[in-house]
Amino acid sequence: MAGAGITAQISQCATSSISLVGPVAAGVGIGLVVESLRCIARPDIRFVPLAGDAPSLGYALCHRPDLPDDLRHGFARAIGAAVQER
Repeated sequence: MAGAGITAQISQCATSSISLVGPVAAGVGIGLVVESLRCIARPDIRFVPLAGDAPSLGYALCHRPDLPDDLRHGFARAIGAAVQER
């Protein structure tokens, strides 16, 4: 946000994009969400497209510690291949 000349004090973080809807609708928050959430048609929420290049988002893979190695590695390879195709 600093690149846009905006400063904010962050006092609460949402755990998912959909969980941002409540604070935004209540007028106590703003959020960066995926464009597909525009399907939430509410009069108290406004979606504004970002100008310039889209931000990159980091992802992580989490799993149970007892997950078999071949399954974990296979899933990680499949995700890596899907990302490379984009």
